Amino acid sequence: MVDFIRGRPFKKINNLIYQEGKEIKFNPIKNLNLNHLPRQDFSFLDIEEYFRLQNERQISPSGRIAVFSRKGCGLRSRYGPCFFCSIMYREKRLKSPLKFFRELDFLIQKYKPGSVWDVSDDFLDDKDWFLKFHRLYRRYPTKPELRVYVCLNELDGVTIKRLAELNVKWIIFGIEGGDDKISSSSIKNCSTKEIKAIFRCLNEYGINACIQIVLGGIGESPATLKSMIKLTCDLKERYPTTLFLVHFLRLLPGTLAHRLLIQKTGSKYQNRDFFDPYEAFLDWLKYFTTVSYSQVLKAFQKIPALKRN
Repeated sequence: MVDFIRGRPFKKINNLIYQEGKEIKFNPIKNLNLNHLPRQDFSFLDIEEYFRLQNERQISPSGRIAVFSRKGCGLRSRYGPCFFCSIMYREKRLKSPLKFFRELDFLIQKYKPGSVWDVSDDFLDDKDWFLKFHRLYRRYPTKPELRVYVCLNELDGVTIKRLAELNVKWIIFGIEGGDDKISSSSIKNCSTKEIKAIFRCLNEYGINACIQIVLGGIGESPATLKSMIKLTCDLKERYPTTLFLVHFLRLLPGTLAHRLLIQKTGSKYQNRDFFDPYEAFLDWLKYFTTVSYSQVLKAFQKIPALKRN
């Protein structure tokens, strides 16, 4: 936008897609170096009012600010996307551990939040980065509660202990299925036995979990839905603070799932950004699962979710 306002020709503006006559033009993609960005600042906000509204809406009683340590997903960079992922950018970029530490220090000292949320896709996707940041931040004197996104197969006892030393109180991660066949075939590759072991360790260090669940994935069956219900009920009974965010598979354009559906349905969803998501989900269930919509809906209602999407 800045380049456009300055009068730069369309063809010389990086990251731009535009129409020229009847042609669609794609300019080179050039992502920003996150270390060259100015530090995050919330000076344009009435921060006291912002925190008051969070408390009023039961988002955070002590004020929460959002930060980001990176852009992109490490798993996607290494292995390709999860079948439901519609993230357009493929390159993982990180702020240096020192820059991120200095930003946190500035924000904590200036705004004194009770909670900080790193909204990046995966806080643990670079082990070397995490260890360097851990060395910088673990002795910080007034660490607010930290919440981060992680991937299950990156968690072990040592890593969970280090997260606790950073005052991480909530981690958010996804589960594709409560059945080992589905879980082991996903990029995250984590069995139900491993999930339960991770929860025992999280509980030992006082870290809560918010689990994002996708129903209706590839190979979903009555047995896998039953396994998911059992797993979530068992976890909720043993660890009552656990939150579950339950989603039906969304067949968004650009996802692997959407491309697979096009292969089965021909032109029905091809080159269409807008279509009936319910009809697309029914078609998906028909071709890639052995369950009906009513079976998925019943499972959805039985999972002990506090929030649903």
